[in-house]
Amino acid sequence: MSLLRQQAEQLLRQNLQLRGQLLGTDYMPDLGVDTLDAGPKGFGEGLANVFGLYDAKPKLTKIIQERESRQAQYNKAIEDLTKAKTAEVKAEAAQEKAATKAEEALETEEILNRDLELVNRQGQILSQLQKEAGEMFREGGMHPSKAAQIILNGVKKNKSRIFVGLDAKLLDLSQRIFPKHYHKTWLLFMPFLMMFRNKKPLDSVE
Repeated sequence: MSLLRQQAEQLLRQNLQLRGQLLGTDYMPDLGVDTLDAGPKGFGEGLANVFGLYDAKPKLTKIIQERESRQAQYNKAIEDLTKAKTAEVKAEAAQEKAATKAEEALETEEILNRDLELVNRQGQILSQLQKEAGEMFREGGMHPSKAAQIILNGVKKNKSRIFVGLDAKLLDLSQRIFPKHYHKTWLLFMPFLMMFRNKKPLDSVE
């Protein structure tokens, strides 16, 4: 008898804990508060209890069965609640991941736009520099007749390399001394050479 009563009380405690986990959720089973009692009820059972003839075993057996049924319903409800929460967490994680990807895509697009703008600016600057260099060369370059004379003299002397002007010689020298950064030295001497270069044509080419 005491074992049945202990089992019934243990089930009651377990069910109360499970019920507490489901309170305030939409998964609470439609079950009332457990008030099951194996004690004597009514005149007949009370009289039998007075004479020590009352047997609580049948009631305890039914109470245990009822509480086991309740426990199964509570466990099923908690399982459904856990699945719902898991699905909710996954959905939130997916939304956060999508939002993060959208932010990363936006940042990438902004970076690409900035890079494209920078490339366009560099292209404009390079184009302007090329234009200015061309104008500077036309205005300060050597006259074609003088260049032709230098080339003809080099051919007559069977020279393997012909340098047309001092700037060509300096460029060759800078390339030998600074093979990786020779172009950075051009700005040091090119403007001066063009300023003081003799731009007059030759009377005749021999």
